[in-house]
Amino acid sequence: MTDRFHPEKDAKNIARHGISLSRASEIFVERVRYSPRHGEDRWIAFGSLDGVLHAVVYTERDGHRWLISLRPASRRERREHRDA
Repeated sequence: MTDRFHPEKDAKNIARHGISLSRASEIFVERVRYSPRHGEDRWIAFGSLDGVLHAVVYTERDGHRWLISLRPASRRERREHRDA
């Protein structure tokens, strides 16, 4: 399954989180959590990037993984990840 994203979504992600969605492929996924939103199935994958735990939000459509967001994990997510 290949990663895809819309250029406009990438620009918004860079402005909001300071990181391009294109870097999602560099993350070694350690854990995935199901998180349905906005009427679609979504997943949040957690893994390290540049030594920092990140969250990648995506949905699967048409045989591709459509990236929605890439951001540093929140304090709560880091705690849950550590305690899992």
